[in-house]
Amino acid sequence: MKARFFNIHNIKFSALKEGTLRYSTLAQAQNELNSLKTQYITSRKSEPNKTSFIIFWIYNYELTEEEIEQGYIGNFAKIMIKMLANKLYTLVIEKFPEEVRCHPQKKRDTHHLHPNFGHPIIRSAKKGEKYRNKKDAQHQLEKLHIEHPSTIPATRNKLYLMIYSKCDTPPIKKFILEVKYDGDKFFLNLTENPEQGKLSRYKFDEVLDTISSYLLPHCH
Repeated sequence: MKARFFNIHNIKFSALKEGTLRYSTLAQAQNELNSLKTQYITSRKSEPNKTSFIIFWIYNYELTEEEIEQGYIGNFAKIMIKMLANKLYTLVIEKFPEEVRCHPQKKRDTHHLHPNFGHPIIRSAKKGEKYRNKKDAQHQLEKLHIEHPSTIPATRNKLYLMIYSKCDTPPIKKFILEVKYDGDKFFLNLTENPEQGKLSRYKFDEVLDTISSYLLPHCH
């Protein structure tokens, strides 16, 4: 059976939380710990030479509001053997703090999927930077699309994109970045897309020819 993450809906987890597990000998407790180790994915923090405890990552375990804001969707837990006053043994569980970057699963940081207003190309567009020829302006759209594949090149002169801003509500809004000509030079015109709300999926057959001619010659 394929190993999986330990979870809070597991019957054994409930017993661990309630502290109701009892074993008459240390060997029995150790066998139970070893059984868990073979059934579920263990953390690298579970040192091979340490037989008295194991560490699991558990989805939705002991989450605080602060952790949720930081992108946590679960926490590590340390399960260890403990001898009780009546000489019986039990398994106990406790939270094992670890930075979110070390977690096997975490909330996807959506603002990295989309450019923000600090991106140099978007900054230059807002400043009204001019380009001597159309190809240079088009290259800026191509570059932005390659860096952020979530953007959609409708034509060689127009890019649909979403821009992240932590100061806005919602934090991600839809925009159009388009090559324009003022009669002398070319520039990138950034306008808010009137079609806000849920992100729509653009049909690939509408932009397939554009993508092929626009990107493939530059992939080598």
